[in-house]
Amino acid sequence: MLEIADLADGIFTLTQVSKALGVTMSSLQNARDALLEVELISRLPQTDSRFQYLVRNDSPAWQWARDLARIATHAALGEPTA
Repeated sequence: MLEIADLADGIFTLTQVSKALGVTMSSLQNARDALLEVELISRLPQTDSRFQYLVRNDSPAWQWARDLARIATHAALGEPTA
């Protein structure tokens, strides 16, 4: 979610996210499907490209993911989270 949350334009492919995270595309497919199901992302209309483009939908969940990551990082470092 953080990788998608931080995209400037919110448009991405699963390939881009997998490369950025250093994981296989297949390891992200369940997460992609879950984000589609709860409508945090949507598929863009298919183009001539061989890639399926997705777009981040507006939601407070993206800021929640950023906040949760910040809190977890501070907790892991033994720092106050306030």
